[in-house]
Amino acid sequence: MKKNGYFQLITSGGTTAIRLIPEKDGGEALRINEVANYLKYLKIPFQPRLLDEGLKKHEDTVIPLDAQSRAPEQEMCLITVSDDRMHAVIRFYAPSDNGTVMDRSEIMDEIACNKIQYGVIQENLDAFLKEREYCRDYELAAGIMPKSGKDSQIEYLFSTDTQAKPKLKEDGSVDFFNLSTICHCKKGDVLARLHPELHGEPGTTVYGENLAPPAFEKKVLKFGKNVLLSDDKTVLTAAKDGHVTLEDGHVCVSDIFAVDNVDTSTGNIQYEGDVHIKGNICENYKVRSSGNVFVGGVVEGAYVEADGDIIISRGMNGMDKGVLKAKGNIVAKFLENTTVTASGYVEAECIMHSRITAGDEVIVTGKRAFITGGSVAAANRITAKVLGSQMAAATTLEVGVNPELRQRYTQLQKETADLQAGLKQIEPVIQSSMMKLKQGVKLTPEQVKYVQTLSATSAAHRKKIEENIKEMDELGEQFDATSEACVVVSGVAYPGTRIIISDIPLTLNKEYRYCKFKRIKGEVKSEPV
Repeated sequence: MKKNGYFQLITSGGTTAIRLIPEKDGGEALRINEVANYLKYLKIPFQPRLLDEGLKKHEDTVIPLDAQSRAPEQEMCLITVSDDRMHAVIRFYAPSDNGTVMDRSEIMDEIACNKIQYGVIQENLDAFLKEREYCRDYELAAGIMPKSGKDSQIEYLFSTDTQAKPKLKEDGSVDFFNLSTICHCKKGDVLARLHPELHGEPGTTVYGENLAPPAFEKKVLKFGKNVLLSDDKTVLTAAKDGHVTLEDGHVCVSDIFAVDNVDTSTGNIQYEGDVHIKGNICENYKVRSSGNVFVGGVVEGAYVEADGDIIISRGMNGMDKGVLKAKGNIVAKFLENTTVTASGYVEAECIMHSRITAGDEVIVTGKRAFITGGSVAAANRITAKVLGSQMAAATTLEVGVNPELRQRYTQLQKETADLQAGLKQIEPVIQSSMMKLKQGVKLTPEQVKYVQTLSATSAAHRKKIEENIKEMDELGEQFDATSEACVVVSGVAYPGTRIIISDIPLTLNKEYRYCKFKRIKGEVKSEPV
């Protein structure tokens, strides 16, 4: 049976010595620091070198300390408590050769002096009293850690990611089919589950201190239209067929209007919800949706407007009259001769002779990834492989200003100019009428009413002009460039391409490759990607 090495003070015979007993059968070796601390506690002088030499012998050794006669020393114990106050160990030291041992009551008194009040392991004390093994740690007491509770969790059984973008396939093309932007559901489908919170349990330290369990969060299921809550308030189900979304933490279900094509069989479509068109939207037809519009085929010279996203699997040839307008994002395989406006991002494999505006960015990816002809504007970033063409097709790219703000600024300018022009026509008539009144000329009731109407119109015009100028000033402050606004070319930008960053233009006079155009110190410059 293995035993740790230990030591014993010898005080008989009128001198003082220390006996070093080595470990047995793989027990822990006696540590010089432990012996030294014991002797220091009793204020007995010693020579560390002699102790070290004695320990290295690994045999029962007696080392004289001094010739002074001392009283016997009782068996001792040392109690150590962990930093977290959850564990305590007790270590016993042998009495001197003629000293006495501690009984249970004396050990318990020592435990009480160390303020250990909880979790004392009596069987370990029994083991010591039976074995009397010294310089060994006995587990004295163990506290109880507080058991953590568990926050209530809401498990949504549909995708809550509203920022899904097309993925680039291995062949370099873009997958416009598996976007996962619409989560379909059937009546009775479980949409969300609430997993209730679990309460924790308090803990106790070896000092008897109470430890409160960590706090937990309690959640509730929130829902909107076409969703049912179970009686126990833990399950949400769809009340009808449609698609499910998470809006401000509320689970909602909307219907989807699905047709094969938009043509003579359907006429124009205006729908409160998502519109799913399996085939094509034919020329001159209109589609308006309060949700998302998904087109599985092509869009010809049509008008498509959505409060959400517009996804066109094959692309659009607008025939110079087609329009796409979305408050979300617009994704299409190609865009040609089309006017496109998106509050979010626009993404395609190629853009040709179109007018594109995006509130966030324009991303052109895939095998060809080119922008040729027309104008492309985005608030933050335009990315493409090829800009312009070898034939110097007029191509303009603008970043750094939100196109919607720019459009509003231009609208205010025109409106203000029209109001000022109206004032120039009204005020001479008012001034002439006022001069007549000062000269004593009487005006007919009809003339008085006319002048009053003109005066009211003049006042309204002036007020509106002031409001417009104030709004234009506020918009102008937002037109300053940000360090993030840029045009990125992963291939080549051809001469003749015009790049505008926050009103600072640059017309390329040579080819640029693999670079990024930014506004640097008031100029548009290129830097390596």
